[in-house]
Amino acid sequence: MKIACHCQNLQLELDWEPQQFQARACDCGFCSSHGALWTADPDAQLIIQIREPKQVKAYVFATETAQFQICQICGCVPYVSTVIDKQM
Repeated sequence: MKIACHCQNLQLELDWEPQQFQARACDCGFCSSHGALWTADPDAQLIIQIREPKQVKAYVFATETAQFQICQICGCVPYVSTVIDKQM
């Protein structure tokens, strides 16, 4: 599966079996304002390519367990990395 932000600055290639996992909606203000749906698979492989790294900023909540990657050019949040069992 290939994913990208609107301007193609962040491009992702995801190798996984989506029928095994359900997307989840978060009702916090950040996720709601971005229309986000999330899923997770510790066995999936994600390859990330960034054209302009300086245009990508991480947003971190107070718990500091997740980093939402935001494209500063188009405003999309195509992926988040999380801490699970103290492993990123």
